[in-house]
Amino acid sequence: MSLTGLVLLAWRAIMLRRPPEPHNEGAHNQEDWESESPKPDGTMFSIGSLGGAPPAFLPTGIGIEIAEMLGYRLADPDPRRIDVRRTIAAHTRGGDSALFVPERRRELPKILLLADRNADGMHWNTLVDEFEKVLHARGVAVESIAFPGTFFAARSGMRVPRPEALNVEGLVAQPGWTVTIVFSEVHRLGRSDILFFRRLAENGPLIFLDLRDRRLWDRRHASLQEAGVTLVEATADGLRDAVARVFAPDRVRAAEAVPADDARSGGVSGPDALDALDALDALGEDAQQWASDCALVEPISFSLAERLRDRYRDLCTPHPTLAFSRLAALPGTWTGPGGLNFEAPMRRRLLSLFACRDDTDRSKTIAIIDAAFAEVAPISGESAKVVHSYARNLVHVFADDLDAAVEEIVRIEASGLLYQSPIRDFLERLRSPQEADESQQSLIRLPYEPRSAAVRRRLSSMAAERGHMPLPLQPQSARGDSYLRSGSEISPARWSLGLPASRTRLASDDGSALRIRGQSSWGAFFFGGRHVLLAGVTDQLMVFDTLLGRITPVELPTPSSEIGAIASAWNAPIAVISAGGKCHVLRLDVESASLPAILKPASLNTEATHRLESQSGFGRSILAVDPSGRVAFVGESGRAELLRCPIDSGERPSIWRFPDPIMAVTTADNTVFVGLGNGNVHRVSVEDIENSFNDEPSFVIAGSPAAITVTRVLGIGPDVAAAPKELLIAATEEGMLACYDRERHLSGIRYRDPVRRVVAFPDRKAVAIARAASSAPPQVTGLSVAVLGHEGSFDIVGMPIFAATQSEGMEAAFTTMSLLNRPVLAADPLRRALAVAGQSSRVAILVDRAESGPRIEIRPLDYTLPLPAAPTDFEAAALASDIDADGAAPGQVNLAQNGTTKRDASETHSLEKSSASRRSGEAEVAS
Repeated sequence: MSLTGLVLLAWRAIMLRRPPEPHNEGAHNQEDWESESPKPDGTMFSIGSLGGAPPAFLPTGIGIEIAEMLGYRLADPDPRRIDVRRTIAAHTRGGDSALFVPERRRELPKILLLADRNADGMHWNTLVDEFEKVLHARGVAVESIAFPGTFFAARSGMRVPRPEALNVEGLVAQPGWTVTIVFSEVHRLGRSDILFFRRLAENGPLIFLDLRDRRLWDRRHASLQEAGVTLVEATADGLRDAVARVFAPDRVRAAEAVPADDARSGGVSGPDALDALDALDALGEDAQQWASDCALVEPISFSLAERLRDRYRDLCTPHPTLAFSRLAALPGTWTGPGGLNFEAPMRRRLLSLFACRDDTDRSKTIAIIDAAFAEVAPISGESAKVVHSYARNLVHVFADDLDAAVEEIVRIEASGLLYQSPIRDFLERLRSPQEADESQQSLIRLPYEPRSAAVRRRLSSMAAERGHMPLPLQPQSARGDSYLRSGSEISPARWSLGLPASRTRLASDDGSALRIRGQSSWGAFFFGGRHVLLAGVTDQLMVFDTLLGRITPVELPTPSSEIGAIASAWNAPIAVISAGGKCHVLRLDVESASLPAILKPASLNTEATHRLESQSGFGRSILAVDPSGRVAFVGESGRAELLRCPIDSGERPSIWRFPDPIMAVTTADNTVFVGLGNGNVHRVSVEDIENSFNDEPSFVIAGSPAAITVTRVLGIGPDVAAAPKELLIAATEEGMLACYDRERHLSGIRYRDPVRRVVAFPDRKAVAIARAASSAPPQVTGLSVAVLGHEGSFDIVGMPIFAATQSEGMEAAFTTMSLLNRPVLAADPLRRALAVAGQSSRVAILVDRAESGPRIEIRPLDYTLPLPAAPTDFEAAALASDIDADGAAPGQVNLAQNGTTKRDASETHSLEKSSASRRSGEAEVAS
């Protein structure tokens, strides 16, 4: 081999060891912060282990009480012992003087336990084993015989006794006192078994403990009672009362259980003959809800089911009961060692029933199940972790994090570690509330429509593959760029985090990885988008030069963790920083090739500092700067005063007072918008020294605003010729993100993470809507809004900018959704969004990996809007017969124009090949 060949082999070995370069997220490749797919390792996780050890059926106190009842009884005379008292009494009455009265024997009973080991209830009802242990501990003679549900076998058309029956008859016929106690299910007994128990009852007490709830009893139970058998439920209280009837009748507490009249007179077993819907109705409201809770986990263990049962007042009891048997009696349900399994159609009904419950009720159930998953989380073993994650995410499909759960299930399916067929079957049956139809029992209703456009497209595509959509619409859904709703094809915009434009490793002076404060870090882009202010990453405030990859510290009297707000101007290289009750002004020479070694900001002014010190500690800092960088507006949430501070003019600060506490402030052009705690948003001119706001608010929102922004869009709805209108996007303290115009609420979505900043992209339309099988051009509409959370989350949301009264039906077709293909989640251990630049469409992300250390990445926000393709001749012909006189198919909405022409659509289509990269003036407010 030549020297060149050896060199090439060495080079190849080195390249194979190098980590792969990160790919573009917009092309749906794996992120560099994501781990590889897990590999099977043979480990296992049992879903039946959820809930831990089952609760004891026989509490210690009741067990001791039962054992104390088992006393001696007088038996046959013993000729070897004289009863002195009775002998003297006989002589006193003049009896034979040679007569001796023998003393009667005292004997303890022998307990014969007959346990039906094939009964479903034996998988979870442990009463017989616990009772046997108590008897052994008290020294009571016990004989235990297991039988397979019947004492007879069919041979040559005849019922012949099994060996267990012969053994029982032999034990009962022996001298002494035998008490027989049976643990079984009466509905499993045949006529021969009932006659067998009748004979046993003639030879001594016989107690039958049924493993099913008394609501499930039928005429066979009545026949058994008529044979002289004591019949009770197989619970601690039932066993105690049954033993008391034999040994201490004065200690009986409850009346003997009696089957209902309709069960006594019915020709067949009532509960066993019900269909699925009637069986659910027979459970009652609380039991139905409990059953829907249990359907979230399959199989559901008895111990976890008991935890969930304690939620309901009508079902909650201090000791375990037989309520679990009512679930096991539902049609098609079966019980195994792992727990209870519902029949597939029954489980789908129960899951849809759970999805219809309110959010608070569902969250309580899911919290209990999550706690059970946390208790048994596997520490090692990839296969076990995948099964644990899959079962948990099946539950979270009905929680607030529906989208993340669906994405994780899809990822697990793609990994190939689990059988793909049941996973795909589950996903294909999921339907949003708008699509769910109670008549289609094969589908599963979701609690709400997925908030992610990617999940909506995925589920719509799967539904088309399964064939639950009209045939002409299936090819459109299968393309992957759109989904169908209300007779319209909706193609959401695709936002993604592009390749890093800048990536800088945070290192100390000696080259080692810098220790960061990742959980409290955040920042703000400076004018022009080249520099980013970073707070909370380290002890010092830093300026990151995205072009040169350099970090410059900013000298402040307080650590960066105490910075409350940062605001930068749109059109001037000025930023205002609120820290420790004081304000500082930082100026940068953005045209300079480099920055000084240390940046020293100036104080805003003396009077402003004094006023801020008096307010410090009341609430979170509120800070805004007008676009030209001339005036700063400073306040604190919860106070009704806002301080107007000129930056360079030397004017004295002035105080703006409002009728309600101030919660959020933003600027647009020469106007300040102030959001108050009562939901009113007032506008004030930047030039007003003493605020002269109108008592009539410009916007009214539902809730208390946490962050607001104002943008202008073209005419809305049918009024295409109207002048641009102002829209307010507000994130409220109550967890809502909503869009408003001056007259009404337009759209909204729940947003759980506390919001730091919202940024609107008025020229980035959210969706393209086309009528199914129509030649009309698609309508491009909606507003893209970036949301930055306090916990490091980042997402881009598409919001309708019309109301139902303006464009009938469009609201049903297009609802608010997440457009970013991989949002940054709150408290993500690997990445955290720090700042977002509105006009240059970039986001700063802190990535912290153990192998490479922390680094700052600046990623562009790539945007494309795929337009729906024109319908094929086959699609148009298939719907031609269903088109009504108005040109709309059944179930289809009439889409009004939204200020979008064919020229607008073609311009939007051209955006597919480019990402937003404008670097004009930068507006940044973060508080």
